[in-house]
Amino acid sequence: MNLEDIQTNAFAAISRIFEVSSSGVPVLLDDGTYPKVDGREEHLRTKGVCIIIMPIRFDELTDSVRSGFAAEEIILDVLIEENVKLNRSPAGTGVSCEKAIRLIREGISGRPNVSSPNSPNSDAPFTPFRYDGFWGPEFNNGARQAAVFFRVKSFITPTNKDPQ
Repeated sequence: MNLEDIQTNAFAAISRIFEVSSSGVPVLLDDGTYPKVDGREEHLRTKGVCIIIMPIRFDELTDSVRSGFAAEEIILDVLIEENVKLNRSPAGTGVSCEKAIRLIREGISGRPNVSSPNSPNSDAPFTPFRYDGFWGPEFNNGARQAAVFFRVKSFITPTNKDPQ
């Protein structure tokens, strides 16, 4: 998988989680403008919850050799924001911040229940991400927020061979 595809593939994996798609929970892509992500405030006001997939981050170079091969840690952050008063009312989605943490963890890491509970899970994880914990949930600026973290090792292969 190319680095530039990780965020959009995470979007696809989370969007196909049965409980996310069937309850109408919006899944958004951050283009680096958070908190001004397009549609975020409207969805919190009308749906009561939204899931935002942040741009990938690089953590560290974990290994390298003289030939140019290297490995680095890539981090994917998925943010959940919930307007508790609306979302936990009868008009809400039924997907609380805590439930979204579990669903996202299962959907990205390839654990069970990414498709309908009545059909077998044929959706393989889109990339070998390792679940790396979560932060929150806690209140911030009137919304309940949490983040789920994933890591994957990316390998760099040199394209030019040393002429020696």
